[in-house]
Amino acid sequence: CALPIYLTKVEMVGSWTISINTDNCGICKADIKVTCIECVAAEADASNCTVAEGNCGHHFHTHCISRWTNSNRNGGGHNNSNNCPSCQQPWETAKVHSIAA
Repeated sequence: CALPIYLTKVEMVGSWTISINTDNCGICKADIKVTCIECVAAEADASNCTVAEGNCGHHFHTHCISRWTNSNRNGGGHNNSNNCPSCQQPWETAKVHSIAA
């Protein structure tokens, strides 16, 4: 003898995440899904911190990759060019993702 089960209430729960296939920024080594060390040090608003995705598919905090390419452009970097620090392909930003909740 089976007892009937009645569904009386349903509560939906949603969540979101950035679709990024890496855990850490390859430059500052901080968690890619939270503000970069530059924004943390400046106590900046998290909404100003973004993640840049290159045409090569690598992701870095926008501030980190900007600092990387600027230092290389000025002759202070490792390869003296605007290449991705992970794969050495020419860096071009394909997308910018917000990390603010």
